Amino acid sequence: MENMTFGKSIKTCFKKYAVFKGRAARAEFWWFILFLLLLELAASFIGGLLMVPLLLKGNFTPDAIQGAMMPVTVGYGAIELALLLPSLGVLTRRLHDTNKSGWWIVAYYVLALVLLALLFALSLMGISDYAPDAEMPIGIVMAFAFLGLLLFAFCIVLLVWCVKRGTVGPNRYGPDPLEAAIIDIPFTPAPAAATASQPVESPSSAYAPKDDSAYAPKSVSESAPVAEASPEAPQSEE
Repeated sequence: MENMTFGKSIKTCFKKYAVFKGRAARAEFWWFILFLLLLELAASFIGGLLMVPLLLKGNFTPDAIQGAMMPVTVGYGAIELALLLPSLGVLTRRLHDTNKSGWWIVAYYVLALVLLALLFALSLMGISDYAPDAEMPIGIVMAFAFLGLLLFAFCIVLLVWCVKRGTVGPNRYGPDPLEAAIIDIPFTPAPAAATASQPVESPSSAYAPKDDSAYAPKSVSESAPVAEASPEAPQSEE
């Protein structure tokens, strides 16, 4: 099996920066997700450090907070933009490993954009303020709730697909990333070293007769012993 580590996963995902073909094992995907989470934690930690001077001065005005967080926001946005393609690529390859199409990701983002557009429309109508005298269109609210539940179910399905073991063996998206190419080579022991007392014989000489005379045809006199003449029995006189 493939020995995928944290560093190797990051290297592989950056090497396949915008590659949406092929397959990715669970280790490659989840190590890279851990890398993204660590980046977010680091950005949050840096943002917290930048808020310390404001805490000491007691200046928590919106302008002061925005000015302090501006470098972190710009830097984090640039990093997220740079990591967008490798993140989508490894997610697509992870779905390919389970024999699922990468177009499911497109469907997920389309649904998320529709939900955000609906939320924006509700905010324009003043529904987000929850004013007592605001008239809430029940159709839009129900559509928003339905799309929210659908998006949540979509997230659960994608999570299950990313957690499960990929297709064993090759599928329509490529070979199994966990399989290693094993070439069966027959083992041939090395011949023993020749010594002065016991020279190494060639394979042909091992089956050659040691003495050709042993296999030569023998004459009749040599092959069958001559019977000795038996003495005649004395004849009786009548």
